[in-house]
Amino acid sequence: MITLMKCRKLRRELDEQEQFALDAYYLQEKPVQEAKGTLGLSTSGFYKLLDRARKRLGNAVQSKQQDLHQ
Repeated sequence: MITLMKCRKLRRELDEQEQFALDAYYLQEKPVQEAKGTLGLSTSGFYKLLDRARKRLGNAVQSKQQDLHQ
């Protein structure tokens, strides 16, 4: 099982923009218009960044889970 502390450590594997996008959208619940403006991205650019961050975080979680089961 991945704990909150481990998730925070895995999150650090993301670059700064990816971390900001995840934080702004999910934790701070900022509107996309506000979050994308802070990063200087278009709406589609923000969603692409958010998608990449989710995939990278998901891959990191899967990798960690596989390590735990070996």
